[in-house]
Amino acid sequence: MPRPALEIALTANELFSPFEICQSQARRAKELAEKLQNQKVTISVIGQFKRGKSTLVNAILEDDILPVGIVPVTAAVTEIRYGEKAADVLFNNGVVKPVEFKDLHEYINEQENPKNVLGVSSVTMYAPSPFLEDGITFVDTPGVGSVHQNNTDAAYAFVKESDGVIFMLSVDSPINQIEIDFLKNAKEYASKFYFAVNKVDVISEEDLKAYMEYCKNLLKDIMEVEDVTIFPVSARTGYGIKELKDTITYDTKHSIKEILESSVKMKLVDLMDDAMKQIKLYRNALSMPIEDLDQGFKKINEAIDLAGEKTREKVLEHQAKREELLKGLEEEIEPFKTMAPEMVGEIYRKYAISLKAYSFIRAGELEAFVNETKNGISKEVSDLFGIDYRYDISKLDYMKQNMTMALDGDDLDFEKLLDETMAKLDSQVTDEIKGLCDELRDTLNAIFMYREENAFIVIRRIEDLNKLVRHLRSLRVKI
Repeated sequence: MPRPALEIALTANELFSPFEICQSQARRAKELAEKLQNQKVTISVIGQFKRGKSTLVNAILEDDILPVGIVPVTAAVTEIRYGEKAADVLFNNGVVKPVEFKDLHEYINEQENPKNVLGVSSVTMYAPSPFLEDGITFVDTPGVGSVHQNNTDAAYAFVKESDGVIFMLSVDSPINQIEIDFLKNAKEYASKFYFAVNKVDVISEEDLKAYMEYCKNLLKDIMEVEDVTIFPVSARTGYGIKELKDTITYDTKHSIKEILESSVKMKLVDLMDDAMKQIKLYRNALSMPIEDLDQGFKKINEAIDLAGEKTREKVLEHQAKREELLKGLEEEIEPFKTMAPEMVGEIYRKYAISLKAYSFIRAGELEAFVNETKNGISKEVSDLFGIDYRYDISKLDYMKQNMTMALDGDDLDFEKLLDETMAKLDSQVTDEIKGLCDELRDTLNAIFMYREENAFIVIRRIEDLNKLVRHLRSLRVKI
């Protein structure tokens, strides 16, 4: 009898947790368990570029919140959730930036952010649409098949997060191999599909009937099912949108448990396969000649040294800021020392408030620097040793946080406050980066048993991994 997805996800998390090389899989298993417990469903709109995905999203939400255009526009995954109108841009370094709707195009338009040079990870929008009210996360994805490979990569990556998919087709183009390949990939992760044929307002009823029949037969073969439902729509005029929307709303209200159960099991299968591939890569790395391993560790240490140099640069910036503030303060209070000494206290207070603002913003910048260092280390380990070594990248929404400007009586000792603030910022970045680098060295030494002379320890580690693989294969069969 198949085991419930929640039980499998929790078991997988327990299996992965003791192994350093499986920490990303452990986190993912935990996320899938939480997804089942929260009963939140993700519906993604996917398909080839210029099929009208963004226009369809706007039509379903009854609000023109996404930019559309004659050239490929969507260059980043855009998640839309229920709430008061707002938008946040998440960058690869973890920084979350609130953005006005009217300015979103600067981040998700391929022409304005070519090849994602701004480092946008995703966009989260909030809209008070009834369609989203019961917890649906609605997602507009970049189109596949354009000349912009980064868009295709982003779409393929996010399809793994989808529980349900609106797959967009269009009457102005037959289903092509790009769409077939993408659809075959998507059906490995999502349990519910809604096929929408767009732009039906531009052809005759007779031609539409023929095209729908052609699509239906082809989609049945691709999906390996006896029948599929296709929704003829015009995102531009609104034709057919209500039927599509009502169907999705009904399913997410009455079948959400079944949708999530099936979807999470698909994702768990992929997760276990990914873990077994990772273990295979690790085994290969263990058999690397000692000369190659030495060279890999040498390059990792060079990357660690570079991180240390960049950290020292941050500390030097704090020293320069300290001198700048002291010099500015001295120049400003000098005229008042004899003429209006009562003003000196107010100037000190102004500089203290300015310092607190600087400290607040700088702390966020330093966290972003740490995240960037994490991303760089992850890539270095992957390139050198062929294993997936990832860190959690914390979201930094400090721009939304309220900053208090209240001052204590002691704050008027500005130089003392300045030294304490800079020391705290120095400690923040140096301690975090040092901890990061020390952890990396220790973890890699443990993973690779670097220059381990005790054969028993090496044999025991390999046997533990073999047991993990056996457990995963057994668990996979029960899905």
